[in-house]
Amino acid sequence: MSGSKILYLLLTTAMVVVSVAMLSINVANAQQSYPTYTLEVTAPWYYYLVTPWPAPWWNPWAPGNLLYPAGTWSPLAAFNPTTNEFLPILAKSWEVFPQNRTIIVYLRHNLYWFNGSAVIPFTAWDVYAQFYISAKAFSGWAPWISPQNADKDIIVLNNYTIEFHLDYWSPTEWIWMLITWIETPWPVWRPIVEKLQTMNASEALAYSKNITEFVAPYWGLAPYYVTSVTSNYITVKLEPEYFDGKPLLASWNDVYPYHTWRYYTELENFITFSSYSQLAGLMIAHKDFYVFGWAAPYSILQTVNKTGLYGFVIMPDISAIGPSL
Repeated sequence: MSGSKILYLLLTTAMVVVSVAMLSINVANAQQSYPTYTLEVTAPWYYYLVTPWPAPWWNPWAPGNLLYPAGTWSPLAAFNPTTNEFLPILAKSWEVFPQNRTIIVYLRHNLYWFNGSAVIPFTAWDVYAQFYISAKAFSGWAPWISPQNADKDIIVLNNYTIEFHLDYWSPTEWIWMLITWIETPWPVWRPIVEKLQTMNASEALAYSKNITEFVAPYWGLAPYYVTSVTSNYITVKLEPEYFDGKPLLASWNDVYPYHTWRYYTELENFITFSSYSQLAGLMIAHKDFYVFGWAAPYSILQTVNKTGLYGFVIMPDISAIGPSL
């Protein structure tokens, strides 16, 4: 890195909200012909009390789960509302039929869940589990997919094609569906799905408490995977190109052709950030920072600027999994 430190401020836009997060960079060892960096990651809203394992860290319906700060899951697609453009991710394409209130999603082949020691093929059944559990037990997509209609509204056509039928059409709800993370590997969540399939809507609602307490094992679906969790940090590392002959990073390279993750082989997700003042103190004390999202009051920016160590460059950004885009 150069002698001067540069703080980049990027404005990350989601559908109707601004998502921000903070990354700090420390130079690690060189790999091949380019430098690599360890990124220390946090955001102004990151404050997690980590319950000792075994706990439902990797359960998307458990209060206080660690999925969001770990960030090793992917959506069907990313959406840029400023240009009205999509980036296919887990999905390779989709068809939208407003007149029939139907969305058909065609998934990529050769993507795999990874936990550091094994792989599971990604299929439409993983997507089914995500949406079916949310709709049937938690009314997560009501009124567009009601709990009582989840069994007929979400249909796996084959291992790489899934169909959604909306009870009421919405010009935007299908976009929210596409940008939802898929966090539910079928072999892990299948028993819960099969129990819900025997229940009516009222029984499923009552059963939802059991779901929130389920201690799911870790499986990631992204270019990075979790390697450790402490009370302060979640460490994630870049996946290998191949594992047991299965393409991991090799496949993600095709999903994100303009990625920069070869520079960022390890992320340290700092999960006990509690104030802008704390962030400013870390910056001023000893950290080289790259910030791709920022929402601090201007007074904090002035404090940091007075150190003479930082300059600010504002740039637009669209991102799905941190530094990958």
